[in-house]
Amino acid sequence: MNAKTKPFRYNVGEAIIEPFWDPSVSGLKDWKLADTGAQGVKVTQYWCYVPYEWMRTAPDGTGVKLVRDYEDLCVEGYDALVLSAAVPEDGFLQLTAMTDQGVKSAREDGAGKKELILALEGAEHITEIAIEAGNTTGESATGWINWLGAQNTRLLNEYLSLKRQYDERWEGFLADENYEPRFEPEYGLIASKEELDLLRSRYEEHIRNGGTDVFYENIRPYLERKPEDMIADYVRLTDDIRYCRVRDEGQYTANGVGEKLVQYALLRKDKKILRLAARYCLSLLMTTYWLDGFIANYPTGLWEHSGFVPSMALSDMAAVLDGAGELFTDKAKKMIKKQMMEKGLSKVNSVVWRYDSIFRCNQLAWYSYGRMYAYALLSLDYERIAPYMELARKDIETSMGLAIGADGAADEGVSYFLCQPGHAGAGLFWYARAAGKKFDECLPKELFRTADYIDALSSTCKESAFLPVCDFSEPHDIRGIAIMAYAMPKSLWVNVYHKKKRELGGIPNDFISLMLDEKIPAKDNPAKCFVRLPESGYVSSVRRDGTSCMKVFVMGGKAGAGHNHEDKGSYIVEYNGEVFLADPGMVSYGNAQSRALKMCDYHNMLLPEGCAQNPHPQNPLPYSYSADGEGDERKLHLSMDLTASFDEYYFLWRRELSSEESSVLTVVDNYELKQGSGVVSLLNTWYPVREEDGIVTIEGRESVCTFRLPQGVRLEETLRTVRGETLHQIGLHLKGTAGEMILDFRFEPKHI
Repeated sequence: MNAKTKPFRYNVGEAIIEPFWDPSVSGLKDWKLADTGAQGVKVTQYWCYVPYEWMRTAPDGTGVKLVRDYEDLCVEGYDALVLSAAVPEDGFLQLTAMTDQGVKSAREDGAGKKELILALEGAEHITEIAIEAGNTTGESATGWINWLGAQNTRLLNEYLSLKRQYDERWEGFLADENYEPRFEPEYGLIASKEELDLLRSRYEEHIRNGGTDVFYENIRPYLERKPEDMIADYVRLTDDIRYCRVRDEGQYTANGVGEKLVQYALLRKDKKILRLAARYCLSLLMTTYWLDGFIANYPTGLWEHSGFVPSMALSDMAAVLDGAGELFTDKAKKMIKKQMMEKGLSKVNSVVWRYDSIFRCNQLAWYSYGRMYAYALLSLDYERIAPYMELARKDIETSMGLAIGADGAADEGVSYFLCQPGHAGAGLFWYARAAGKKFDECLPKELFRTADYIDALSSTCKESAFLPVCDFSEPHDIRGIAIMAYAMPKSLWVNVYHKKKRELGGIPNDFISLMLDEKIPAKDNPAKCFVRLPESGYVSSVRRDGTSCMKVFVMGGKAGAGHNHEDKGSYIVEYNGEVFLADPGMVSYGNAQSRALKMCDYHNMLLPEGCAQNPHPQNPLPYSYSADGEGDERKLHLSMDLTASFDEYYFLWRRELSSEESSVLTVVDNYELKQGSGVVSLLNTWYPVREEDGIVTIEGRESVCTFRLPQGVRLEETLRTVRGETLHQIGLHLKGTAGEMILDFRFEPKHI
């Protein structure tokens, strides 16, 4: 039994009972995993929450149940318990407490992030708490628990109401609403007067010719909302709801909103939007902490979400202070610059000073946009800042040298790689302007190694720019792609830039990209027929034969690579601009499905069946891995020994991919199991699937893929929803602890 305990109060109306999110203070070891009859249950401590999973629920739907006993948990002064957790699809969350007023329980059904409220109804002492999660389908699932707390509803409401003390006039901070702006940037970093005239001319011509008003599309979601309504204790970052409160999920957030507003206002000479950008900046200024949520500022813990939010706040502040500076009073300007230093740069720099790991991934790059934009602007007012700006430039060079391999690849997929040019590279854009240097001469040499990398990860599909491996989401920000196309005019970065530009409506939607646009070649470049990235392990083949084109990509991995999925040996196949065998990519990290999408269950893998728990390969792998073999403009032959990646489950797993023409692909799996009674070969596709007389057809829009079911193989199709679309998952089940599965895929255009 634990000693008498009280919740730890972190504001006047709320307290924490269990800080599961922070390994330094989490009490997970004091919670017992109850045996409910569910199968394959796992609960672990992660860096930012406690994840759970199960293979099959108990008959009543319970997947996981955690129980903790207390000698006396004193909740006097609180009227409710609050449980924060992420619940899987078709799931439920339940909280039960044994109190001095009897058993109290609350349950909520449905997927998503929850803050489940359990009314205490006068109870002041608790001796046991149980947390349960499950689903109505009984199928395998995963989710996580964030924290367990208590609240005094009356005090909380009074506390929150105190934040509503600002109005949109901002007397003493903004010029009178009758002021007619000149629409000329104060510092000239965001654009000089001459550059603005050219940008306006180009954009007006684009609009006159019927082009999409892409800068307006950037700001449209924010036009009917009051920036003052976002003023709170904390700032939510983009669409990541993992760390904020549910009440803040609809907040007007740190998402580059200020920069987007001010760019539109300058481009279109829109007085109302210029003022809105200034109001946004002031609202961000009055937000107490430039952090994601209270968990990043918990007095007894160590947890932090690095420098993401403050760096985003810095870029907004710098852009608005430059582009809308004429609207601010001297007092407001001084306050903004002071807070950029104290709430922004101090936090980002403390992260840079303490963590070597951020230099080896996307994070130093991520922070470099806001960090460098702030340094560039502030250095024009305070000359003592210039040496610190030079240190930040050296940090970018150091990070790119570590994060981009000798083969030009990054460990974490394209979404994360694009932080290097899109954040760090764009940060150097501001540096070059403040320091009076040429931009292209400031770009680190590592960016120029990436020709094979973009060849490997480019998509041949009309609607996609990239293959969605690792934690990938299709980028809507063209800035990083524009910088790469500008830097490497003979690479497929140019092709990708053209795709994203067409997707936007024929013109870039940010100032840096628009300034670089005319310097990027208008013609696409040819793809290489075979690419192997020896350090990252990626292998890619693109072959054309008459009217057919097939791209095959096989996933590899560098030892210890982060944000990688359980997909070594998985493959992606595109044919004539359609992806037939897919990787479903990623969803927002606040969605419980984000954990599932990392797992082997969502990739084109051979998995053991009949095990006591859901099988998982090692991830991250402790060694580097790449498929062996060769390819050219006609053929492709690859072989993989994947046994070591699944060493708890296989004595042997070998996979071969062979193709002698660009409309045929053969995949052969040989296996011998350590655990399980058989295997399932998973194939993921976005297209409808049918099976007739042993022939399986995947029907694309313009082409089809067919293969014959091997003898003894049973087909089962599972429909899953990812980002609102239906993913068709084909499971090819084969009994036996050893065997071989051969799949002969044939692709052809539809006969009309």
